[in-house]
Parts: sequence; structure tokens; C-alpha cells
Amino acid sequence: MSASTSPRTTASVRHGIGVFASAPRSDGLAVSEIRRVQRWLPETCAGAGGRPYLYGAHAFDADLLRAFYGAPALRRLAELRVRHALTHVNRRAFGGVRP
Repeated sequence: MSASTSPRTTASVRHGIGVFASAPRSDGLAVSEIRRVQRWLPETCAGAGGRPYLYGAHAFDADLLRAFYGAPALRRLAELRVRHALTHVNRRAFGGVRP
């Protein structure tokens, strides 16, 4: 299922799930499949109108971040990060992403 075919809901239902996976680095097939699923899950979440709980490592691109939070929220986040000198914190998740 792709994000474009994800089910949408109008209900105010909130669910939280955690997905943790590990595989030996030497198992290229397992690592590749884990990465594929870890990319599919947030895309599906965005397609359903959801937002992920941000913890750990993320490789979200600007389009996916806009789908989750919208450009106004990302602009506000950028302003707050600059105002509070936090531009060096969590750069991988948000650094350099422009709304």
C-alpha cells in the first residue's frame, strides 16, 4: 500500500505504535527490507492524515514533513530554533528543511 492509497479517517482517533527492528549489518537483505518498511510506515501515516511521534533517527524529506505538519508550522519551528539557538540540535530530522 502506498501513501496515496492509505485509508483516511475523519474520526478523532489517536493511536500510538512503536516499531523497532534490528538486523546484523552483514544481512543486507534484512537491512534493506527494514529500511523499506521504515520509510513506508511514515508515508502511510501521512497518507492517513496522521503525524508520527518524532524520536530516534528520521530521514524525512521536505515533502513528507510538509505533509505531516504543514508549511506554517515548519516556518514557526525554524523561527523558534533560530530564536533559541537550537539550530545545531536534531539537524538530521529538521535541519535544512524549508517549508
